[in-house]
Amino acid sequence: MILLGFKYLSAGLVVGLPLLGVAIGVGVIFSHLLISISRNPSLSNTFIRWSFIAFSLCEVSGFKLLFLLWLVHFYILVYHLFIIFSFLISILVVMLII
Repeated sequence: MILLGFKYLSAGLVVGLPLLGVAIGVGVIFSHLLISISRNPSLSNTFIRWSFIAFSLCEVSGFKLLFLLWLVHFYILVYHLFIIFSFLISILVVMLII
């Protein structure tokens, strides 16, 4: 029973700490967006475009983590398909933003 508790505790730490990093990264991106727009309002469209590209790349890393943990949990080793899928989604998001 103790091993099961440690298993769930480690799974929570493995998920929580990297997603905390993603949340901090998104906060830093948008706080710097507000600072940049307040300093130079004429370039606000460029700042917004680049901040959403950075935001999407930051969130994709969080989704990669969640999907990888799901794969490891169910002992499915299709990591190469996941890399291709996440790369295609990243390209699609960047193309939609630009």
